[in-house]
Amino acid sequence: MTREGEEVAVKVQYRDLQDKFVSDVTTIEIVLDLTQIIHPKFAFKWVFKELQGRFKNELDFVAEADNSKRCAKDLQNLTYLYVPRVIDAYSSNRILTTEFIHGIKVSDKTALENIGLNVKDIDTKILRIFSEQLFHTGFVHADPHPGNILIQKADDGGSRIVLLDHGLYEEMTREVREALSGLWVGIVNNDHVEMEKWGGKLNVEDYRVFSMALSQRFIAPRPGAEDMDVITKLLGGGKGFDRKAFNALPEEEKREIRNAVMKFHDRMFDTFQKMPPKMVLVMRNLNTIRSIVNLHKSGVDRFRLMARVAVSGRFSGGLRGVMARLVFEMRLAWDFVKMTAMTVGFNLASKMGLAAIDIKDD
Repeated sequence: MTREGEEVAVKVQYRDLQDKFVSDVTTIEIVLDLTQIIHPKFAFKWVFKELQGRFKNELDFVAEADNSKRCAKDLQNLTYLYVPRVIDAYSSNRILTTEFIHGIKVSDKTALENIGLNVKDIDTKILRIFSEQLFHTGFVHADPHPGNILIQKADDGGSRIVLLDHGLYEEMTREVREALSGLWVGIVNNDHVEMEKWGGKLNVEDYRVFSMALSQRFIAPRPGAEDMDVITKLLGGGKGFDRKAFNALPEEEKREIRNAVMKFHDRMFDTFQKMPPKMVLVMRNLNTIRSIVNLHKSGVDRFRLMARVAVSGRFSGGLRGVMARLVFEMRLAWDFVKMTAMTVGFNLASKMGLAAIDIKDD
């Protein structure tokens, strides 16, 4: 409680934490150097060096207070988002005081449903919040784990999202946001020319692997290409595949699959090492949000919802913009139909005992 009687949350930093941070950084760098000597492909020290500044900023509570205020201002049009008010009179670089917020952790699905909230509505709002940051404002919360997201019941009976802990942010330039939006639209349209173009602006050479990692979706090779032929058959061939099926294959085919998986792993590893450092925290953000949606099992289509936010920044007004958005919505609808039909087909085939495994060419 403050002198004025307001209930508050107080975050206090240990006195010697900043000194320990310096020594810990040195230790981690030595460990990474030794690791790379033993495992040459593990060349990720550059990631740690890039993130040092962000981690150090987390120790500056004045900066965190400024981040929370900027987040609230950037997303003030999203009336279902609430950022706790900072009480400046009781804050400093080692003490952060905000209003105390009562709410339910986003991971507590049972508690949320017990008070009449719809997890599908919650997930839709969370995805919209972080999509707006990623594609529009460029000021991205880089640590949206379940402990930093509280849910309240709004006056209208719907859900209100409370976003906590604004110490770790990544700022995306307009050029990077434009490239990400263009890449996402290219993925939806299965347009390899666009994916390659916008991937190149992100310093990504293997645009297909990067696009799959970003969207968490299988992307078929460019028409006529034999890119990762076995992986394509396993992930996108339209037939189920699991460990039991793999064990039933002849040894020659098992070796072919193992080699293909290793090559795919190397390509993914190489792609991650070459991608812009800013994308490290963005990928973390996307994966964390994806895990929340999966935990809720709400059925919200993360990919299509984010695509709509991405495209809204690329197609402006006027008749041309309206037609472009209409075509894009038709593409999203067709993609939904294909994915739904494929899922239903797999389920029926499985129940009827018809799910066959065959990765050989006909």
